[in-house]
Amino acid sequence: MRPKRIVLVISSNSEELSERKYMLYIRGYAVWIASTGEAAIKYFVDREIDLVLCDWNLSDGTGPACIQTLKKIANHVPMILLGKSYRDVLETTPADAVLLKSISAAELVDRIRIMSARKRGPRKGTPRSPRRAEIVPAIRAAVAGLVLFAVVSIACGAQRATQRAYYEHHGSAVLQDSKVTPGAVDPQLTKAKLCDPAFHTGTVRNVTHAMKVQACEAYGQNKAWCPGKRYEIDHLISIELGGANDPSNLWPEPVDAPGVIGYHSKDVVENRAHRAVCSGQITLKQAQDGISTDWYKFGLANGFIAK
Repeated sequence: MRPKRIVLVISSNSEELSERKYMLYIRGYAVWIASTGEAAIKYFVDREIDLVLCDWNLSDGTGPACIQTLKKIANHVPMILLGKSYRDVLETTPADAVLLKSISAAELVDRIRIMSARKRGPRKGTPRSPRRAEIVPAIRAAVAGLVLFAVVSIACGAQRATQRAYYEHHGSAVLQDSKVTPGAVDPQLTKAKLCDPAFHTGTVRNVTHAMKVQACEAYGQNKAWCPGKRYEIDHLISIELGGANDPSNLWPEPVDAPGVIGYHSKDVVENRAHRAVCSGQITLKQAQDGISTDWYKFGLANGFIAK
């Protein structure tokens, strides 16, 4: 008989904790529950867990900090964070997936089924995680001192500038990390060429799948949905404005959604900026600088998009 998959559910909301436990139990999962990050760590150290489902906010810390600690114990275990808003979903976290709390039970269970359908233990060829017996004393000492989550949060903040790209925002508009994705132009794409009626961006567009994956990874997006319908691998400076097929000009931009202004809106700005360049309303350089600095502000300032 196939052993039950074991899910560790972490939430400081007792009602939600009970609902998720029942939802998984009736579908054949074994469920351990924890109402705090501290309790979750103790369960995780002492038991074999196949998947972790964690709320974004916990009574004694944050979900991302808790996941960060659990990953240090057993990085191969898949972990899901449940966020309240699209901004949570767009955040880069140590979790393997970040989903909205409002996701339907059927969709959540399906994601859990897919992510937990793997052999226990790290995959062959991956570095061995420290043995539980080796790491337990250090973790318990941190928990006893009530400093675990603070230390993890500080460590995560220190890594941001050097390891990953992080989205910036102008209100609800999502912007690129200007340090990682500053934008790049192709000097061969002059105004004369771009404004030629015979010119088509498809003739110069050359972004490989590997480049798309690289862009997704740089922004910490899970390959399950990036690239895809939820995220477009966008040329920060669009080809129609002279942008280059260069990693420094590529980023995974989210689709427009409630509370999120994304790539559909940016496409409108780019198309109208292209027409403005060709009509002499603005220069090509002004369009490139505006798009790469803050595409939303640039669109508003030139009347290409309504607030």
